[in-house]
Amino acid sequence: MSQQTDACAAFISWLQQLEADFQAQAWRGALSKWYHGDGIRFYVRASLLFAGARGVQTIVLANLEVDEGLRGRGLLTRMLSQMADPDSRLASEVVAFEHVLSPRLQAYLESSGFIRVSEHGDESPSYYRRRA
Repeated sequence: MSQQTDACAAFISWLQQLEADFQAQAWRGALSKWYHGDGIRFYVRASLLFAGARGVQTIVLANLEVDEGLRGRGLLTRMLSQMADPDSRLASEVVAFEHVLSPRLQAYLESSGFIRVSEHGDESPSYYRRRA
């Protein structure tokens, strides 16, 4: 397995546990945690409250930190592909990105079928897409 495949598998496994923790808590509005992998840190929320999908279980990527050496290598593309895959066994119906500041990421999300939500102005729009 490649390093990217290993990183993606570890992230999906972590997401599955986040969803299980979210579903087990008494108040199911949202549950947020940091994911720390090799060269990546993501602040992720399992939520029923995302603007584009209220009431639908959603994985929200609220902060993405990727080391410079890992950028532009397709890691995020591969992670999104695995998140959308029905075999990933994720419970969430929607994947969302919150307050995207990077024009490059905005363009990528728009070209990948994500719907723009401009609740907080055009400078930091959010995006969501239903999983396959």
